[in-house]
Amino acid sequence: MISDKTLFCSTVYKTEHTAAHHELVASAWAVKIGHEIDPENKIGCMLAAGTIYPATCKPEDVLAAQHVETVCCLNISKK
Repeated sequence: MISDKTLFCSTVYKTEHTAAHHELVASAWAVKIGHEIDPENKIGCMLAAGTIYPATCKPEDVLAAQHVETVCCLNISKK
């Protein structure tokens, strides 16, 4: 049986992943259009994230915070 906490975390993760996907797609379109307007434009995407703190000092919360920070700080727009 899936716990309510697991279901909640899964839903939050999917929502955040979808939001990040939409942000990167919008950025790609903005870069494309900007270069169509003027190929010499210096345009790109900058993503910034603050520090992620664990909810508690439990090891699973610390690892989850580290995972989120690692995933959020990857520069995936260059791939």
